[in-house]
Amino acid sequence: MKKAPATTRPDKAISLHPLTAEQAIAAALRVKPADLKKAAQKEREAKKK
Repeated sequence: MKKAPATTRPDKAISLHPLTAEQAIAAALRVKPADLKKAAQKEREAKKK
């Protein structure tokens, strides 16, 4: 089995491209970020009432 080159560091790749919580959830659920923002807005409005 061939060893992966030392340059592939997942931890570094992740830190270079940090996801917001919304983006991470959207990616996990395969939802459009715009739809998620609308949902977050609705939640905030519901909490205000």
